[in-house]
Amino acid sequence: MPDSSRPRVFTIAPGQHFLQTLAATLVDDAQRAHLVGARALEDILLLLPTRRAVREISSIFLACAEQQGRDALLLPNISTLGDITENGYEAALLGELNADALDVAPQIAPQERHFQMMNMILHWANETGHQLDTRRVSALARELETLLDNAQNEQVDLGGLSDLVPDELADNWQQTLEHLSIITQSWPLYLEGQQRLDPTERRNRLMSHLADKWRIDPPKEAVIAAGSTGSIRATAELLQVIAHLPHGGVVLPGLDRHMSQPLRDALRDDAAHPQAALAHFLHQLDVSAPDVAAWPGSQPAPARTRHIMMALNPVPLTAAWVDVRADAQDAGETSATNAMHTDMLGMDLLEAPDPRAEAGAISLAMREVLETPDKTAALVTPDRRLARRVAVELRRWNIHVDDSAGRALANTPLAQLMRLVNDMIAQNFAPVPLLAVLKHPLVSIGRHRGDLLKDIRWLEQQHLRGPRAVGGLSGLRDVLDAASDARALALLTQVEQAAAPLTHLPNPADLAARLDALEATCFALLAQPDMPGDAVFAADPHGEDVAAFFQSLRDYAGLCVPVPHHDWPALFDLWVARPVVRDRQARNSRLFIWGLLEARLMQTDLMVLGGLNEGDWPKLPETGPWLSRPMRAQLGLSAPERRIGQAAHDFVQAASAPRVLLTRAGKIDGTPTVAARWLRRIETLCGALPREEGARLLSIWQALDSANDAPAPTGRASFAPPFAARPAQLSVTQIELLIRDPYALYARKILGLREWEPVDGPLMATHRGNFLHAIFEHLVKENDGKIPADLARDLMAMAEKLAGDMRGGAVLLDFWRARLAALADWFDAYERDRSHPPEQVWVEVDGCLTWEIAGQPFTLTAKADRLDRCADGSYRIIDYKTGQPPTQKAIDAHIAVQMTLEAAMLARGGFAAHGVGDGAVSSLEYLQLSGRYPPGQVRHVRVGDGLFDQTLESVAHLIAAYRDAGKPYISQARPDLIKFESRYDHLARVAEWRSNFRGGDDT
Repeated sequence: MPDSSRPRVFTIAPGQHFLQTLAATLVDDAQRAHLVGARALEDILLLLPTRRAVREISSIFLACAEQQGRDALLLPNISTLGDITENGYEAALLGELNADALDVAPQIAPQERHFQMMNMILHWANETGHQLDTRRVSALARELETLLDNAQNEQVDLGGLSDLVPDELADNWQQTLEHLSIITQSWPLYLEGQQRLDPTERRNRLMSHLADKWRIDPPKEAVIAAGSTGSIRATAELLQVIAHLPHGGVVLPGLDRHMSQPLRDALRDDAAHPQAALAHFLHQLDVSAPDVAAWPGSQPAPARTRHIMMALNPVPLTAAWVDVRADAQDAGETSATNAMHTDMLGMDLLEAPDPRAEAGAISLAMREVLETPDKTAALVTPDRRLARRVAVELRRWNIHVDDSAGRALANTPLAQLMRLVNDMIAQNFAPVPLLAVLKHPLVSIGRHRGDLLKDIRWLEQQHLRGPRAVGGLSGLRDVLDAASDARALALLTQVEQAAAPLTHLPNPADLAARLDALEATCFALLAQPDMPGDAVFAADPHGEDVAAFFQSLRDYAGLCVPVPHHDWPALFDLWVARPVVRDRQARNSRLFIWGLLEARLMQTDLMVLGGLNEGDWPKLPETGPWLSRPMRAQLGLSAPERRIGQAAHDFVQAASAPRVLLTRAGKIDGTPTVAARWLRRIETLCGALPREEGARLLSIWQALDSANDAPAPTGRASFAPPFAARPAQLSVTQIELLIRDPYALYARKILGLREWEPVDGPLMATHRGNFLHAIFEHLVKENDGKIPADLARDLMAMAEKLAGDMRGGAVLLDFWRARLAALADWFDAYERDRSHPPEQVWVEVDGCLTWEIAGQPFTLTAKADRLDRCADGSYRIIDYKTGQPPTQKAIDAHIAVQMTLEAAMLARGGFAAHGVGDGAVSSLEYLQLSGRYPPGQVRHVRVGDGLFDQTLESVAHLIAAYRDAGKPYISQARPDLIKFESRYDHLARVAEWRSNFRGGDDT
């Protein structure tokens, strides 16, 4: 019979490697005999909190055996305390009694539970009139499952919820209660009918049966449970039994055996204290902290730990800080602060300006550890963003860190491809998601990757930049058919065939059909010339994980509600984000990233505690979406601050290591942060922590980005190509560009850089202007150079016709139809009201003029919007503007030269190739066509004597100047004339040199 009067409880004080200390004692024959009698190591059942701890201590046992000169070692039976229902572990604990003999129903599968919860929520939503999409239903189901698991962890009966919400409370609480009836009424009935148990409830019952069995019939093998704080009630009950076994024992992590009676009393009401959970467990055992024995072979807590513990005392006990300082001085210390400073040596604080700098400095500290053989380092943080940043920074030096948290299945390349495919189908093959799928590194569609990429780039450059085609895949096919682009059509056909299983699904579709279709599409996309898609899938490092995820959904797909097309991408993203996977390739790394629970039991030479800001570490207490704080208290649920207490305990454990670096960021996303309460308290009691090491790391990190070869701030872009590279032909609009921004002309004409439109770019003013020009061009040309009699009708008819032929034209016409109709009426009135109608009209007519400048020929080209020949033989030049036309001042100053140069060219026969004879230009008109009120306006240009010749002469001087090889093309020569951002501005680094210019650094 177990000795119920004296439980065997031990502790390993902070500041030492918990698992290593535990293993060293058990391997030592003398110390093991003192603990468990004449039992071999393999006759011990060792229970630990996490699987990571199980793997780690197995390696530690083997290392201990090597140190003792042993060639082999039979390990104890090591299992995870919470996984009692795992295969093999259940039998190990229960012996001959299995779950069936104990009359414990099997657990319900997690996915079955989730789908049934979704069905119950939908039934509730239909009855109450709530409109919920499938993704929201799944999210609500997950929240209910979390509440149910939390309640079962704490063995709280949720049936008392109905007593918590009196009728006089707000309606939203009444609705919440109705919603929670799913887990208080409907769900228990379903489980009873299926003869299943929730996983947490089944674990509780098995642990309870095991505890009952061991009370009556203790196991023959020794049982040691180590590393748990007993925060889960079922675990705590089992630990109590283990502590009373004749050869059992419980080893607590980091218990303060010397805590005072006032502190023990205060912990009853302070769940946020690092010792609160342990004190509660000891209270259940009816054991006081001084009665707990130190684990054989362990060392007392260092002085630093005692100071940290005191700093984290409950508020009523902080008055004792004064007494501590007085005692230190009475003991002969010149200064209590100096004494504490000495005790705190080995702990440094790094306060970075932002998370990027924090991650960079941490990566440097960890990299430095590798310079010493066999040394190790670990980053301990609950902030996964910081952990990912550090891992990425370490890859700068090709260093891979062992991250215990793994990563979400959704972030693996294979799952990312599936998410992109779902997005592509949902957006009807829009250009951006289509290219995202095609450019995914795993996609080959049965072809060689290099050849496929060439065709993808061709499709993108020729057909996917600028406004998208209307109609999705069929609309894009129509565009390719019209362009007779066989190369792009062949690629599109392959994509269409690969995606056929998804595009042919009904709406809504059953989950099983969706999974099969998605898998088939991915197989087709993954196929390589020498390997089918399913083989590529299976060979992927995470193919097995994705396949297991799919199988978990397939097993219970019949329970899931049909999913509409528009809900599927978000729902799939929600599901695939939940599983966590780890790289299967073993890495012999000396650098680690740990969560708080791992750091409780393990230790490295350097412990970096990162993200020490309020809200990150510790997290802010949350009551959850369903119950308020008073409701939780009435139900018997623990206070939200309990999580802060657990985080504080793990902080103390990690901060007690011999060498510790504490880090935090002063600002996150530009917002100032608040240092973690523990940091503030430690510095209040012990004085400022050393910051020299942190400053050193930050300075090195900043130097990496400001090395001698780092990019220096640039001046205004200025390039002087040789004479042979300078253009001998420019258009009239390019002459204006040369006046305003010579560098843009240099990039376009000399470097030959094409201005690419963005993929799936929006409709812009240029598209509207081109559309309007095309309407007038076709309208006049199809009417033999005359203005139609019914201009308004014919103009709208031509717009309808051209919209169908122009990519994005249908969208543009729909958006601009009302304005275009008003413009058609205005244009019709404009032509009717003319006192002198034109005899002949030319539209979109090309012209050129060549003459000698600086001893070399130069050609000026133009494309006039419209030329009218009047009855007197003179010409009128008309330019359509959907924006603001230039001012008369700009024309007179030879800055806006387009119209005046066209006039000079016409007078010199520059348009003769199109039947436009030499003649005087009597009128220049800008037609400002906005479609607003008024729809159009006529702007007459005042033509002074010699204006055209003067403009041509000024251009000749400009070209002559740029014929000089020493004349540079500078960026934004006339910034006062630039109203819109150029697509070449980023090449000229305009934002950079203009900021320098304003700061006086550029002359």
